[in-house]
This record gives sequence, structure tokens and C-alpha cells, in this order.
Amino acid sequence: MARQSSFRTATALTGPRWVALARAAAWIFWTRAVLTLRPWNRVAPAFERDPVRSGPPNWSQAKIDLWAVEAVARRVLPEKPCLTQALVARKLLRRHGVDTTLRLGAARTGQRGFRAHAWLEHNGTTVIGRTQGDSYIPFAPLSQSVDPELNL
Repeated sequence: MARQSSFRTATALTGPRWVALARAAAWIFWTRAVLTLRPWNRVAPAFERDPVRSGPPNWSQAKIDLWAVEAVARRVLPEKPCLTQALVARKLLRRHGVDTTLRLGAARTGQRGFRAHAWLEHNGTTVIGRTQGDSYIPFAPLSQSVDPELNL
């Protein structure tokens, strides 16, 4: 029954949503490959290079891209999707004039363990990567921890 529901949903999508899904899928696969093949200190600056588009934010398109990133990631990234989602969403939102902060943090899991998590914030509000009931302690924002002189 879930398959039939997914088929109905897919056939009801408009052109802009199909384009957003394709764009999100391409960026998710590229980002996941780069994160797998390159060390973080070489990857992070690439996601800081694109300037935020000037002018007022285009929230209608930004929301479609956020939906697409979550929809694709839910289906193709069964484990540890948070960093990939946050990086892709950041890149796409910048194209729509939405400036965001990539947050990385950790939460305790018992006496000696911890879980890491990545999420994206806009003006202090989480736009992608919300978690239920976890109290992640954020590290310094990415823009403060990356050396801008570092080149890929």
C-alpha cells in the first residue's frame, strides 16, 4: 500500500517539484561522494564559497528545495544523513537568498558515548535536521571554525 501511495504522490508532483527533486538528488549524491573521498577540512570550504544571492529571500522556492532535500535523503541515505542534508540544503538555500548557519554538535549516550549531529539554522531557528528529544550541544558555527585561506 505504501508503494501505491508513493506512486500517487509522485504522479501529483508539479514540474518545479520534479526539478527540485532532481537537483537535490544530484547534490546529495555528489556531496556524499565528496564526504566519503575527501577529509572534512578540505570539503568544508567548498560549501562556504557560494555567496548568498542578494535581495530578499525567495522562501517559496527555498521551502520546495528543503522538502526535496528531505524527501531524497530519507530514501537514499538510510544511515547518518544529517551532514549531507545540511550541506546540500545550505548550498541550495544560498541560491534563494537565505543565509544559514551549519551547526555541528554532540550529545551524550550513556556514560562514555556520544552521538554527533549536523543541522542548519536560519536566524536561530532550525530549518533542517531537527531532532526529537535530543539535547545536542553545538560546537562553534562552521563559518567561525574554517580558515578562509584554505583552498581545495
